[in-house]
Amino acid sequence: MTTNKKLLSTIILTFILAGGIISIAPNAYSTYYDDDDDDHDDDHDDHEPTCECSKPKVFSVIYNGPGIENGSEGTTDEPVTVEIYKKVDDVGKEGKKLVSFPNIVDGDSIVLDANSFGKKKINSNTVYHIIQGDDAIATISFHTSCSQSLFIGDMHSDGPVTITVESGIDHKGRQSIFLENDPLCQGDTPVVISAKVTFFNSITTDNGVAIPDESSFGYGITGVTSPTFSSTHEVTPDTPITISMVVPDGFTRVMISGDDCPSAADFEGTNSVSITLSQGEELVCTVYHDDNGDGASGGSGVIFHFANQQFSLDGGVQQTGTGNICGDVTAGPCITIDGQNVIVVPDLTGTGQELTDTTIVIFTIIPIGAHINPMVEPPQAICTFDGLGEPFDNGALLGFRLNCQAGLDGNTSFNVNYALIETT
Repeated sequence: MTTNKKLLSTIILTFILAGGIISIAPNAYSTYYDDDDDDHDDDHDDHEPTCECSKPKVFSVIYNGPGIENGSEGTTDEPVTVEIYKKVDDVGKEGKKLVSFPNIVDGDSIVLDANSFGKKKINSNTVYHIIQGDDAIATISFHTSCSQSLFIGDMHSDGPVTITVESGIDHKGRQSIFLENDPLCQGDTPVVISAKVTFFNSITTDNGVAIPDESSFGYGITGVTSPTFSSTHEVTPDTPITISMVVPDGFTRVMISGDDCPSAADFEGTNSVSITLSQGEELVCTVYHDDNGDGASGGSGVIFHFANQQFSLDGGVQQTGTGNICGDVTAGPCITIDGQNVIVVPDLTGTGQELTDTTIVIFTIIPIGAHINPMVEPPQAICTFDGLGEPFDNGALLGFRLNCQAGLDGNTSFNVNYALIETT
C-alpha cells in the first residue's frame, strides 16, 4: 500500500514581552477635602461604556522621564517620586498632597485610585509633581474630567517629563475613557463602532486540480458588497449577519482556524453561518480548502474528524491540555510534549474510523490569539507531520506525531487545529 501523507503546517511564535509597566500603590494618602470642591460624584452613572466618557475612579498614566531601575542616587538616573495634588497652587502645601508614588522610573504606569484619598472619583483636575532627589524637575497639570477632551494617548509634558494617559475605569468597573477614535460622549448621541470580519482562504492543490477563481467560492457577508478574501470588511454590530461560502468542484473545506471562528461543520448543509458580533469586535479566520484526492484516480477523500485541542507551556514544559495530558489516561483527546515532538491523540469515538498510515493530516499550530494571513505568511514546515505515534507512558493510545524542529519554548498557549482525511 502506498503511503499518502499531506501537510499544511503553520506555526507563529509570537511573544509579547511587557516590561516596565507596573501598578504602584501609594505609600501615603490624606482624606483631603476642600469646602470649595467643585467635583461631583453623582455625574452620569447610566452611561454606556462603549459610547460615553465618564469621570474615572481609577486613572492610569505612563511616566516617561529621568530615572531608571537601581539608578544611582544624586544622578539623573535616580528614580523619582511623583506627588499628586488637586491644584497647582496646592503643590508643597501641608495637608494638600493627595498621594505619593515613590521609586518611579521611565516607562512605569502610575495608577491613581480615588479611594486612596477618600473619594469615589478622581478630581476634575489632577497635578503630577515630580521630584528627583531634593529637586522638583516637573509639574504637570491637566483636566481629568469629561467636560473637556480626555482621551487615551493624550500626552502632557513639562521639561524632561511626559505623562501619557493610559486608561480610566469608573466606580462600577467600566471603561470610562477611550481612544480619540473610539466612542465617547458626544452630546446624547452614541457613536457606534463597526465590527470587522476577515477571512483568509488557504488553498492547497497537490493532487492536480486547478486553482479556482476566487468568485468560485461564493464568499458573501450580509451588508457587504462583493467581499473578498484577505480583506477586512466592516459589519453592523449587535445584529445577526450571514457569512456564506461554497466549495468549488474538486475541493473540500477542510477546516477553519482562528479565535471564535465558526467550524467547517457549521457551514455544512447551507454553506452559510449566522453570527452576531459586538461593537469593535474583530473576527479573523482562515479557511482551508484542499483538493484531497489520492493523486492517481482523482478520487475524493473523506474528512472523518476535525477538532481543536489546546496546550500550554511554562518554560517549554507542558502544563495543560484540552481533555488530558497523555499519561495514564485511556482515551483522547490529549496531547503529550516531549522535546520537539508534539503527539496529538484525537477522540475518534463515534467516527467508526481510526488512524492508519494512509490517513491524511492537515493541521496548524498557532499561539492562542494570533492570526495568520496565508497569502502573506505561507505555511512553513517548522512543525512537520512525522507519522503516527504513541504518547509516552501509555501504549494504549495512538495519535499523530508532529516534529517541531524549532521547539516550542517559552510561556505560550497554543491551538492545534487539525483535520483527519481518509482517501477513497
